[in-house]
Amino acid sequence: MKQTKLENLTTQTQSFCADSSTRPVFIFEHDTEALLRKLILAIFEDSSHKAEYLKLIEQVRVVCDCSPSLLSASFGSMGFDEYQKGSPALAATIFRLALEIRPDEGIQNNLAYICRRHRDILISSDLEILDLLLSGVRMGDTFSLINMALHFAINLGRQDDLQLADQMFRLIRTNSASFSSAQEWWGDLAERQDEEGILVLLWLDRHGKMEFPERLKESRDRLRQQRRDIPDWVFEKAQ
Repeated sequence: MKQTKLENLTTQTQSFCADSSTRPVFIFEHDTEALLRKLILAIFEDSSHKAEYLKLIEQVRVVCDCSPSLLSASFGSMGFDEYQKGSPALAATIFRLALEIRPDEGIQNNLAYICRRHRDILISSDLEILDLLLSGVRMGDTFSLINMALHFAINLGRQDDLQLADQMFRLIRTNSASFSSAQEWWGDLAERQDEEGILVLLWLDRHGKMEFPERLKESRDRLRQQRRDIPDWVFEKAQ
């Protein structure tokens, strides 16, 4: 009789755990990551057995002698890899699983970023996105501040929301640990002619956080012509 996917993965997990009695296994080993990816993918494809798959994941964590925080970090890396490979829905599932294991501002920010940019394929509310970003914003994290500003400016987009977005950019500190990485991330988007990336560089320039790149000024002008919903003051230096 053919095994169901749950039965098959239960057997694989039991075999993996049995093998661990003869040698130490680690969370970042190829075989361990491969099994965890199978279990995560099973949850993504059919959440009706999520509880059972989570128990199998916990068994793997225990035999690897891995802390919940390390497992969550491992899932965070997997989620980022899947997003980079063009699978935002799967990445969001992995990030949510990571946060069920242990809250983490970086993973919350990554999940909010995906939910904000891919609302056409992901079910997420404005409240969820804001809640994911709130702790990072309170800490002054640049990624969180930019993500929240963009949610107000793009996803909500009313005049008051745009003013709130402007205040978020004003709060960004160039000496914060996350500023350079955030500038590089959205700068790379801008180089690929992503409107959001260009908008972020514009806003950073507006508040004196950086100089807008000369090579992208044609892209800036094109954005100004095509997106009449973006107020003129966004393209001007703040007083």
